[in-house]
Amino acid sequence: MEDIQWKYKIGAGKVPVVLSLGMTILFGSLSVWLHKTDNGAYFFADILSGIMVAVLLTTIYRLMFYKVLIGKDGFYFQTQIGNGMYHNYGELKNAWITKGQNLSGHENKWCHFETEDGKVTRFIFYYNDEKAAKYLVKRIQTETAGKVQETQQYRIDGKASGMVGLIGAFVATGMACIFTFPMFQIGGIAVIMSLVSLLVVGFMLISVLFTYFCFQIKIEENGFYYQTNPFNGTYFNYQDITRSWEVKRVYRYRRSATRNHYFYLYFTDRHGKTRRFLYENDIYGHEVNILKERINGK
Repeated sequence: MEDIQWKYKIGAGKVPVVLSLGMTILFGSLSVWLHKTDNGAYFFADILSGIMVAVLLTTIYRLMFYKVLIGKDGFYFQTQIGNGMYHNYGELKNAWITKGQNLSGHENKWCHFETEDGKVTRFIFYYNDEKAAKYLVKRIQTETAGKVQETQQYRIDGKASGMVGLIGAFVATGMACIFTFPMFQIGGIAVIMSLVSLLVVGFMLISVLFTYFCFQIKIEENGFYYQTNPFNGTYFNYQDITRSWEVKRVYRYRRSATRNHYFYLYFTDRHGKTRRFLYENDIYGHEVNILKERINGK
């Protein structure tokens, strides 16, 4: 490894560390202020401060150990201590790049590579690393051009970037608790409004937890497994699906320039029941296209 001349190097970057450090200082300062003023909401501020410290340590850890080192004959991929592995291009099965809008409407780009056992590994990359990612994919595709076969199984779930959503949901819930607690001392409509806000963020937290731990679409050769919550897991044969289509919905909240972009795949079974699932287009656009092709080619 020490003798290899790396053509490109991709790392985690320092921006997440700076942002999480700023949030840690903010919530830490809030916690100190609540303690000094003897405000009972300090309990929730302490929890948020602890969460942000954990996030900060995670970003520092990622900065230190996440790396993609790309050479002439292969590449080294590592996301944490002990899991670094060198891959020869000819030992892999396939590679591709996907790009698309995320929830906030920004375009993300992901590099995916598939090993001989069918496992797909992916990593996000940004503008400065685009040349490196394209070189990596081109080298893999060149070396595997004669042996690439269609993978029989793919998986779509909420874990690729779900941890960010989990952290955001926990932070929002903690903030709602901080602002709800003092409202009980005021009473009246303030209590009702704060409780409504707490219920909204609580529902959001439950939804994010379901997405992270329960949502999965397993695409197989003759059918696919569909689950969006703990209770509706169902396997469908492709011949049982009469129609499938994609829908993109854009929502703009009042007085805000922010637009949220949601991508859904709808499908109707032979009994006339239509189901759908929300997916991350920038990450799983490739897998969704394969699912549609298999449904349409049943």
